[in-house]
Amino acid sequence: MRPWRSRRPLTPAIDSTRGSSVNSLQRRCVVDIAAARAVLARYMLPVEPEQAGIINAFGRTLAQDLASDASVPPRDEAAKTGYAVIASDTACATRESPRRLSVLSTASTFSKRIEPGTVMPVREGEPLPEGADAVVATADCYRPEQGPEVLVFIETEPGANVVPAGSRLPAGEVLLRQGCVVGPVEMEILAMLGRHGVAVRRKPRIGVLTTGAGVVDILEDVKPGQSRNAARYALIGMLLDSGCDLGRLIHVRECRVGLERALAQCAGCDAVIVALASNDKHDAALEALSSVGTRCFDRVQIAPGGACAFGIA
Repeated sequence: MRPWRSRRPLTPAIDSTRGSSVNSLQRRCVVDIAAARAVLARYMLPVEPEQAGIINAFGRTLAQDLASDASVPPRDEAAKTGYAVIASDTACATRESPRRLSVLSTASTFSKRIEPGTVMPVREGEPLPEGADAVVATADCYRPEQGPEVLVFIETEPGANVVPAGSRLPAGEVLLRQGCVVGPVEMEILAMLGRHGVAVRRKPRIGVLTTGAGVVDILEDVKPGQSRNAARYALIGMLLDSGCDLGRLIHVRECRVGLERALAQCAGCDAVIVALASNDKHDAALEALSSVGTRCFDRVQIAPGGACAFGIA
C-alpha cells in the first residue's frame, strides 16, 4: 500500500448524481469502483519524508532520487587473479615460445606503476597499477619457484580481464527512483553509494476500530452468541504487510456514540479503518462519520462488500 495521509477538501463532497452534499442520510452517494478509486486518489497524499538509517530503511518508500556521486569502480580493476601487464609486451606469446617478463614486488617503490617488460601480481577486484592495460590469468602463465620472472603463454589485447572504471555505476547516473520500495537489492546499492542514511516516507499511522456487542477479544472467554474479534487481527496483518504503523486499536460496543468517541481518540492517525460487525450498523456508522468530518461516498456498487464508505476530517 502506498504511504498516504488524508487532507481536508477545498469544497464539500458532492453527490455527482444529485449535485448536493452527502453529509446527510437522506442523500446517499453510491459509486462504482472506478469512481471510488478516483475519490481516494483525490484525497490521498504522500506522507512527509524523514531520515532513516540503511537498515531501518528496509521496506520503506524512497522520498528522493539517488544518483551515484562517483564511478564504481573508481579505477580499472582486475577481473581475474593473475598478473597486470602491458598488452603489447605479450605479442606473439605461445606455450612453445613464451614471453619472459620481470615481476615487480607489490611492496617495491614502483608498486603503483609498471614499465614495459614488467608485470605485477594482482587479485580479482584489485585496481590495476598505473601503466597496465590488461591482466594475464594465473592459468596462462608460469612463475618458476616464485622467482623474479614470469613466463606468459598467450598474447593479450588491451582491456583483457579488466573491469573498466565506471562500468558498474557511472558517475551521476540515477540508480534509485523516488517511490521505489527499499529491498535487499536497493540496500546493496545504498551501501555501494556509501549512504548510511536516506530520505524515506514516514510510515502512515493507521487506526483500527472494530464494532459489535457480541464480539470479544482473543483473551476473553467466548460465551454463547459471541465471537472472537478475528477481523481486527486480519486488518492488523494487512496493514503491517503494507508497511504501515499501527495507531489506536479500539473496539466499540455501542455503535454511534462509541464510534464518535473512538474517532476523536484517533485524531493523531493518518487514516482510520472502521470494521462493522454487521451491515445493519452501516447507517449508525455513517452518522458517526458525519459528526467528525465529510462523507465522500456511502456505498460502492460491488457485492459482497458494498457497505463501504469513505470520508475525510
